[in-house]
Amino acid sequence: MQPVEKLSKYNHLVQSFYAMDFLLKYEITSYLLTDYLSDEHLSQIVDTSKKENIVAYNPKKGFEFTVKLIASFKDIKFVAIENMTSLQVSELLQISKIYIDFGNHPGKDRIPREAAMAKCVLITGKKGSANNNHDVVIDETYKVDENNAQSVNKTGVLINSILGDFDKHNLNFESYRRQILQEKDNFQKQVQLFVNRI
Repeated sequence: MQPVEKLSKYNHLVQSFYAMDFLLKYEITSYLLTDYLSDEHLSQIVDTSKKENIVAYNPKKGFEFTVKLIASFKDIKFVAIENMTSLQVSELLQISKIYIDFGNHPGKDRIPREAAMAKCVLITGKKGSANNNHDVVIDETYKVDENNAQSVNKTGVLINSILGDFDKHNLNFESYRRQILQEKDNFQKQVQLFVNRI
């Protein structure tokens, strides 16, 4: 494997601004080529009145922090996304009010976007691409600094606030959903820009 510095002679395509910034630290230029969700997620109709007080999470991502939340707030129903088909994941997100993700976010992760399109309120940590305002474009209210000593308690308070007034919090994600809906068109434009450059 070559050192990163030796990769500058190649053209690089990146899926996130986070990856682009990483390469720039080594003075390597890259071109943005983001992905997009399938039509089944973009066109789904979700009846928010049928949502339950469920917090969905991926146990493979940021589980250390999530375990602390579960232990501290036993009255909140947390449901793990594991051993599920893609259809079962979609069905869970459609009835959940919140999706939490405290993982490393190496790029524009898929499940957080699927959750947003399933009308979930998204809460993330501040690792990787979640720590910028380009890849995960949600209000800072919903981004948790896991290194803060008070973060577990603050996150629990935020979750209870969302469960208690879901409609108000859900409205704060409409601009993020509009951005997700534009990703397919953006992808096609990015392809054309890259082709024109090479």
